[in-house]
Amino acid sequence: MLVIDSTRFRVLPACGRAIIMARDLLDRWRDVAFIHLEPYRHQVATDTPLLDGSLDDPTLTDPAAAWGIGGAPWGPTSMPWIFVVDGHGIVRAKYQGVTGSADVDEIVSLIELGE
Repeated sequence: MLVIDSTRFRVLPACGRAIIMARDLLDRWRDVAFIHLEPYRHQVATDTPLLDGSLDDPTLTDPAAAWGIGGAPWGPTSMPWIFVVDGHGIVRAKYQGVTGSADVDEIVSLIELGE
């Protein structure tokens, strides 16, 4: 499960919530790899992260851009994004915005059953 979300820069009220949900899912899905990708490019100066761009128009990291996050119709302020990828590298589900753990539980259980 790839979670593209920001805990450092809250450009939207939903930012950071997908990471919290993924942490809760870790207990139920111990065999699933959860990967967090920080989507926004930033610099760190004296322990304080400084966003490249502005909160209205943040600059994406190369991996976030490669996943198509900045493309139309969604821009870099449309976080969070969750991609559920099976063991063969196939994206089985993708979620944008606030997502409940029940949705993710359902797709992960289907993948685990081999469907």
